[in-house]
Parts: sequence; structure tokens; C-alpha cells
Amino acid sequence: MSTFTVVEGRDPLLSVELAYGEKVIAESNAMVMHDGLVSVEGRMSGGLMASLMRSFANDESFFIQQIEGISKTGQGQIMLAPQAPGDIKVLNVSGGDQYILNRGCFLACDAGVSIENRMNSLGSALFGDTGGFVIMQTSGSGQVAVSGFGQIFEAAIEPGQELVIDNGHLVAWSTGLRHEISAAASGKGMFGRMLSSAKSGEFMVLRFTGHGKVLVASRNLSAYLAGLSPR
Repeated sequence: MSTFTVVEGRDPLLSVELAYGEKVIAESNAMVMHDGLVSVEGRMSGGLMASLMRSFANDESFFIQQIEGISKTGQGQIMLAPQAPGDIKVLNVSGGDQYILNRGCFLACDAGVSIENRMNSLGSALFGDTGGFVIMQTSGSGQVAVSGFGQIFEAAIEPGQELVIDNGHLVAWSTGLRHEISAAASGKGMFGRMLSSAKSGEFMVLRFTGHGKVLVASRNLSAYLAGLSPR
């Protein structure tokens, strides 16, 4: 099986080693360099309709990279990097231990993992910043690499607990978790909650419950880009 290794540093890279015939799927334009013992080809993921759905409904790339080991005498190596600076985390998935990935957070997965499109709820799509109308969910068994803007923190949630997350920081979460959208601040009535949220600078949040893990990034890419616009 291909080997995923995070090369730590100020801006980490993902090193992937592949034996002959092993394949890895990566986000478009993720390649930094390779040793010539792998092939890199662009292709559609899951056919025309699935690729169109990724591109138009979820702001993901229409094409993905298929990377394959081509050396019969040794392992090939390729270095991958996300488009935005920040941490890379490798998730192990199998059976019922699967994840939903926020848009722009998928980096790569091995051949044992499929990234499937599924419809998001209307509220989460419009206000939750959880990946748009079509979200990506893992299936199968293997490794998935995700990226976040800034540092990634992993939080475990147990039954009876609740975790409140500013929705612009969400990277990925276990399929065993449930979430609902609400105003960030408390108050009497919807107007009171929205007014209090506006004063605090926090607006919509996600309240996660159930059993599983949530990965959050220290930085909010949308807020960062909005701050750059006036300049």
C-alpha cells in the first residue's frame, strides 16, 4: 500500500511513496515535484456528472490527478502540497469510521478510498460553510490527506457533549456526528441573538453532537480574503 508521510515545517508537504502499480488520487495542481518513478495524469473523478457536480456545486476542481508508481525496481516518490498554507493531516478510514470533508480541504487519498458526492442539507449549504450543496464523504479503507488554513486541531466528541465551532474553521468531521446551525451568541428571540452575534463579531456557528472527531483550522480563509480586499 502507498505510504503517506507529512513532512513537517512552516508549510508542510505530503510525501507519497508508491510501489509499481500503486495508485493515489490527488487534488488538481497539488504536485510539487517527483522523482520520475511515478506518472501523473489528469482525469475526471467518477465520470462527467460527478466531476461537474464537484466543480459547479462545490467549487472543487473539475479534474483530479491520478498518480501511479511506474518503477518495477523501486518505489517512486511524489511531494504534494495544498493551495493554501497550513497543516496537513492524514486520516485513516475503514468500515464505519468515515469522514465528511469541507470544500477545498481534500488533498489526496490512496486507491482503497473513494470520495463520494452526497447532497447537503439546505441550511448547512447556505449558512453552515460545510462544503456547499454537494459535500464529499469518504468510503472504503485506507488513508486520506486533508489540509487546513493555518494549524489543524483535532477534537474528540463523546455522547452527551457538545462542541461549538465557528463554521469558517471547519476542515472535516466524522460521519457519526450530527450538527445544527445557530447564531453564535445567546439572546432573547431571533433578533436579540442576531444583534448579540453582530456585536461579538461571530455570526453563525455549528453545534456538533454524537460520537466522533472534528478537525478545525486556526484560520478562516474567507475572513482572511475579505480582510485583504480593501487593501
